[in-house]
Amino acid sequence: MNQRGLLFSVMMLFIVLAFISMNSALNESTIDVSLPDTVSFFGVLEKFQNVYYSAVSLYNGYTGTTLASAVPFDFEIKDTNFSFSQKIPLSSKKLGQLFDALNAMEVFYEDTQRSNAFDGLLVDLNVPKNSYWGGTETKIPLLLNPQCMEYTIESAQRFSLDKSASSKCTFAFNSSNFKKIEITITPDSLDDFNSFLCNSAACSNSAFDPLSLLPYYKVTINDSACTSCALSSKTASGHFDPSVQLNFSLGCVGACTSPPLTVTQKDLNFVFQHSGARSATIASNIVFSKKISDFFVPGVDLRVIFPHGNASKET
Repeated sequence: MNQRGLLFSVMMLFIVLAFISMNSALNESTIDVSLPDTVSFFGVLEKFQNVYYSAVSLYNGYTGTTLASAVPFDFEIKDTNFSFSQKIPLSSKKLGQLFDALNAMEVFYEDTQRSNAFDGLLVDLNVPKNSYWGGTETKIPLLLNPQCMEYTIESAQRFSLDKSASSKCTFAFNSSNFKKIEITITPDSLDDFNSFLCNSAACSNSAFDPLSLLPYYKVTINDSACTSCALSSKTASGHFDPSVQLNFSLGCVGACTSPPLTVTQKDLNFVFQHSGARSATIASNIVFSKKISDFFVPGVDLRVIFPHGNASKET
């Protein structure tokens, strides 16, 4: 084999290996490229990653992305653990900020006079739109992969964590991957809760058994700053059958004023609800059996195109 043939073979091997590496990193995406477009191929891949980790994903494997700053809650992902801290009710101002961030990015990335002025690549970005942006969407699910579970703020008074039916799940939801959930509820300092019940009865507690095949829950009420709260019971824990509904209720009985805060579970669909003028904080840590690879907006469709060739990449 002459030197030119050897060089060609090495280039082909490099391109194939690069394709396999990128496809593994973003396995929910597809790519179309022809051999003469080698240069545009790598340009498209780089551009796709930059846009994906700005306008689609909240997590890049190490830290939160630009988009993560737009969600109205705090979160952390570490290996198999997903932790979040959420105010409920949310202020109306914060409800629309993720819609605003996504739509602002769509405008920016599709503006060929700005974001594409130096690389010649076209971005086709379609994001969810609420009424302010001329659409009908009222909520934006956020997908954990490969767990196939969605975190959704459904309204100012309600959010949920539920299994997903999205076609962008790497694998179908599997309940055996859900191992443990710990929830800490911190009432506002001016609340006056005096009742904490589990399925309308006194709550029970049992220790985590690593040999159990059932998932485990622990709910804790942190009322240290709530001087008017008077709770005789503040914890509930135990292994549970996901098919049996669980109802946790932090309430007010008698001469008190705080509206109830509830957490329900059925088939690993967790729903958190609370109304009223004062916000409580719900913090949770969820443990899965598989490492979390991505946390992103499945309702965003992204395509990066090299308009003078055949190279393109899309979600």
